[in-house]
Amino acid sequence: MNILNTVIKYIFLAAAGSFCNFILFAQQLDDTIRIREIEITSTLPVEKAVADPMEITRSVIAQQAGTNLTDLLSRHSSVYIRSTGRGTLATAAFRGTDGSHTRIFWNDLEINSAMNGQVDLSLIPVFCLDKIDIYHGGNSLACGSGALGGTLNLASKPDWSGKNGFSLVQELASFHTYNLMFKAGISAGKWYSNTRLFYNYSKNDYKYNNGFVIPARTARIQNGSYNRYGMLQELYCRLNADNLLSFRIWLQHSARNLPPVASYEGNGRIERQDDQSCRATVAWEKYYSRGLVTINSGLSLTGLAYVLRSEKLNYTFYNAESNEFGLFNSVEHKHYLSERTIIRSQLRLNVQQADMYELVNIAGYKGYRHVASLMSSMYRTFGSSTTAWLLIRQEVADRKMLPVMPSAGVEYNIPGNTGLVIKSNISRNFKKPDLNDLYWVPGGNPLLKPEKGLSADLSLAFNNKLGAFDLSLKTGGFYANIYDWILWKPTAYHYWVAENIQHVITRGLESHLYIKAAFSGFGFSLSGNYTYTRTTSEKDDVLRPRIDNRQLTYIPVHSGNGALSFVYGDYFINYNLEYTGARLTQTGDEITDYEIILNPFLLSDVVAGTDVRILNQEFFIQIAARNLFDREYQMIYCRPMPGRNYSISIGYKF
Repeated sequence: MNILNTVIKYIFLAAAGSFCNFILFAQQLDDTIRIREIEITSTLPVEKAVADPMEITRSVIAQQAGTNLTDLLSRHSSVYIRSTGRGTLATAAFRGTDGSHTRIFWNDLEINSAMNGQVDLSLIPVFCLDKIDIYHGGNSLACGSGALGGTLNLASKPDWSGKNGFSLVQELASFHTYNLMFKAGISAGKWYSNTRLFYNYSKNDYKYNNGFVIPARTARIQNGSYNRYGMLQELYCRLNADNLLSFRIWLQHSARNLPPVASYEGNGRIERQDDQSCRATVAWEKYYSRGLVTINSGLSLTGLAYVLRSEKLNYTFYNAESNEFGLFNSVEHKHYLSERTIIRSQLRLNVQQADMYELVNIAGYKGYRHVASLMSSMYRTFGSSTTAWLLIRQEVADRKMLPVMPSAGVEYNIPGNTGLVIKSNISRNFKKPDLNDLYWVPGGNPLLKPEKGLSADLSLAFNNKLGAFDLSLKTGGFYANIYDWILWKPTAYHYWVAENIQHVITRGLESHLYIKAAFSGFGFSLSGNYTYTRTTSEKDDVLRPRIDNRQLTYIPVHSGNGALSFVYGDYFINYNLEYTGARLTQTGDEITDYEIILNPFLLSDVVAGTDVRILNQEFFIQIAARNLFDREYQMIYCRPMPGRNYSISIGYKF
């Protein structure tokens, strides 16, 4: 952890120095350098027509820049977020699966932990993102294996408009929260540099009604403060009309205190977690008349230090450090056989190493993972109404070949200018056990089998223009069988073990609505997502009772969100709704009188802002009220979430 800290500091200084040198260099360049344009003539990419990722728009990302990925996804997507509290661990779950069944890529670099398979979304600042694509179910196989639920593709993009842009944003919020963000985009001929710096601190001391103790009383979150800072440096070079080089490096440090559960009444304690990461990618894109070749190499270094100790007893219960190292390499070739047919091939070679050591109990492990993945796919349009794809992925992990993972999909546009589109997909996917599942001491199981999923989707979409309104509506059903689900279960020896014991069936409906209109300076948009999810465990062991219609824990049957936005000139106002249904908190064969069920909740947010010019200088201001009606709610039992809170952001563009 200390070595990683030193490495990050040196890279941070080197990257900042490179940025300063680039500014001086850019000021000397002749801004009339001319290069040949790259012209690509195409309709909607054929390969995206069937995969159909949901995209969160750049305007939404810009308005949510001061938040983390947890808040953005919960308000503007159908992805369900499981959070243990404000500023603490948050994971993304698709269609009733677990956080480890979600794959997350940043500029083609997989950032899931090799140890637990998850990504803590509370550590990802929206400020560092320009584009978010969300792939549900089997469609995610186009990105990689293991995403039994879905995939998030996060990206930062260059701005080739030729303009230099600088912005400084300061945000003050409730619970003694402070955000500072700086962005500098510099364009100089064939070069483009984009630098983002950010700092976030919160005392995180919100009040809540504590009904978990006797007598019930108003309490305040203890030991909940956190701070984060980091930078993202991007550098792009158009060598000529056909070649693009890009380099990105993302450095981040996070230190947070972890508050105890609301029912805790013991002696004072300190629970703290420090996270550090260094992620970098280098990519070369080569365009030619009928396609594109992309070579991408990435490096990921992450470190985590966790300590739990008693202040009063001056005793340390747990003190652990873990480090992860990963090299990710990929070559992708996209070739247009014709205007109707695309062939896409991809080769990935990944190497990961992780080690964990716990100082108090003198336990730990060191694990390795080597994965080679080959994917081939074909996309083809037939006539004017049908597009189909076939994809095959094969992987070798730790010298063991996984079964072939196929995926097939079709899209049919109903003739007659109806705007109706029918889409379907069927696929098979596998997820390898994570290193903790295999090697954790005690409880890891080296004999675990990969989890395997069979999934199918069918949806109907409507996209058309009705007068002044652009309307998009999509609704569809999904069904998946997941076998050999890995579950950690308690033993008589007072520790947990990992086993392949569950067969899970998940099915449900997803709906998305988007309406947009503009009238002479006035803009209006309405969007919404609704998800109905039934996820049940099917016990195949005849010695145990079969569980019918028993929803898995912490998965709401009903969830959704909506956003209403108005824009007039330089002014905007947004109203957001977020609904989460009731959730079970305990496993068992049936609901009992002692079952603790988390109540459903409906949250409301209002955000308003405008651009202002003062003395020929451009400023913008944004004011937000979250949880407008001060609802009491929990995402995880005994982890109360904050009530009504406010923020104000002031930015300066130059």
